[in-house]
Amino acid sequence: MFRVAKADALAGQGMTQFGRALAELIIEILCANSSQAKGRVERANRTLQDRLAKELQREGIFTIEEANRFLSGFVERFNTRFALPPARPANLHRPLKIPLSRLRDILCRREFRYVGQQLQLSWQRKLLTLEPAR
Repeated sequence: MFRVAKADALAGQGMTQFGRALAELIIEILCANSSQAKGRVERANRTLQDRLAKELQREGIFTIEEANRFLSGFVERFNTRFALPPARPANLHRPLKIPLSRLRDILCRREFRYVGQQLQLSWQRKLLTLEPAR
């Protein structure tokens, strides 16, 4: 999600669109490269999936609409039972150092294209020809 895994990728300078946006927002990417960190997340997801499926079955819930209504109470009960206080309770978020008006330009999908001498570029497997400015 944050970086391109293929060493021979043709574009993106080793970054995905999400990684590029984070870099422009001056947000450092900290990837969980240790198996312990990945295991912690997977364990939590597995626990949630297992408990949620059993709770839905126990409550006789079989439709998505019923499940969505059930979820808010389930999440609250789950968090009350299993949540731990943060190691550092202070808010460590930094203020955004760019104007909010720039967010739309940063948080968009951006692709670099090259326009040839005949004013042509490829996009979605199509060759497009641009009209010269008048």
